[in-house]
Amino acid sequence: MGLAKNTSKEHLSFSSTDLHRQTLAFLVAGLKARKFSSVELTKAFLEWIEKINPAINSFITITADL
Repeated sequence: MGLAKNTSKEHLSFSSTDLHRQTLAFLVAGLKARKFSSVELTKAFLEWIEKINPAINSFITITADL
């Protein structure tokens, strides 16, 4: 999926697998419109980190349980 630039409600679509590719404006709009929760957003980013970190080794400590 490409990056979403339009943040109007009718254009808010996502899957948890590509939230990490979205703009901050899109994520804020999605949170405000309750298209996804902050917990879902955090889980999506933690899943992405878990997937990519072995290749890039960028994260020292991941505290998903906090």
